[in-house]
Amino acid sequence: MKRISYGAAARGPWHAAAGLLSATALTLLAAAGAAASPTPGQDWHGGPPHGGPVGLPHGGPVGPPHGGPVGPPHGGPVGPPHGGPVGPPHGGPVGPQWSLNPEETEVPPGCTSTLTGTINGGLVVPTGQRYCLVGATVQGGATVSPGAGIVVQASRLDGGLRAEQANYVRICDSLVNGPVVAHDGTKYVMLGDAGDDGTPVCAGSLLHGPVVLIHNQAGVEVGGDWITGPLILTGTEGPAFEGTDVGAEVEANHIYGPLACSCNSPLPTNDGLPNVVLGPEWGQCKGF
Repeated sequence: MKRISYGAAARGPWHAAAGLLSATALTLLAAAGAAASPTPGQDWHGGPPHGGPVGLPHGGPVGPPHGGPVGPPHGGPVGPPHGGPVGPPHGGPVGPQWSLNPEETEVPPGCTSTLTGTINGGLVVPTGQRYCLVGATVQGGATVSPGAGIVVQASRLDGGLRAEQANYVRICDSLVNGPVVAHDGTKYVMLGDAGDDGTPVCAGSLLHGPVVLIHNQAGVEVGGDWITGPLILTGTEGPAFEGTDVGAEVEANHIYGPLACSCNSPLPTNDGLPNVVLGPEWGQCKGF
């Protein structure tokens, strides 16, 4: 493994519900990409102007007209006007319970390159590689190519993360400003493990934007995260872990937006660790 330091397929048709939900997700992502990609150095702790990537103007497909129960007008995803009970005045950080721990640097084996420091202009992980970001800052977001993998540990991504047909996606104890999208993955997608899945521990992250997980084949877990946007989980095939019959795990998260799950097999679970959801809960994740 080398260390790099930077100074400055066809599958059967989905159910109609999954198709509708996926179309909604893609509409949401198009709007997020067009209007809410952060500029280098931009801090989204207060929420992007007028809602940013969480919903289209006046709610769009995410919520009823003018925001409805998802959030007050122009309140962004973080909380009601001037913070209310959710956070300090004007939104501030999502909550004091989450903080980056730069000492958590242990990553699973299998990295082909380890990246640290600041990376300008975005990052592309090529096919056949697994990049491990440890204490890194990526200005411009990250893209994971088919057959590639990424580990984001105690790092920051300004611009989100997109993974298509990736074989490994792991985000732990990190800050992501922008959408997190993983679709048609061939193995693991782990966005935190809520501390209940062995070592190395994958602590939760602060994810500023929508989280969209579509038609991944196995090993999906979202645990212990603070998500300032919707979480959409649809079309997962296979158990969360090899040798079990447990479906995708969505556990112990704080979700400031809708939680929508459909057409996942086996059924998803919260593994006895309830989520806090400040938006509607739909489909297989209702009551999570």
